[in-house]
Amino acid sequence: MSISELTGREPLTPLPEPAERARLRQAFGITMQQLADALHVNRRTVYMWETGQGEPQGDNRDNYASVLYAWAERLRETRQVREWVNPQTGITHLQPDNRPCYTCGSRHDIDQESGQ
Repeated sequence: MSISELTGREPLTPLPEPAERARLRQAFGITMQQLADALHVNRRTVYMWETGQGEPQGDNRDNYASVLYAWAERLRETRQVREWVNPQTGITHLQPDNRPCYTCGSRHDIDQESGQ
């Protein structure tokens, strides 16, 4: 039996970790207020989502996830980030050039860590 069958609703849209949410927004030069206006929420709400003090629900979650994943995809397409999967954890990391990883905040030597 699936979760949607048990609860009568679809599972929540997955979101990146809070710190990655902020890094993605910042990568595009978008302020919290600009994002809040686009999502029809207040700036404090975005702050809470980006600091892990709250999680978006319902349509807010779906809309926020759409924005975040579109930004991540655009960064991958423009090759401003490199993507690799850590073979030990299975976690996908997004590493921009000369900046900390969007996923975990660390700096990786991707070629060395991925075995390339």
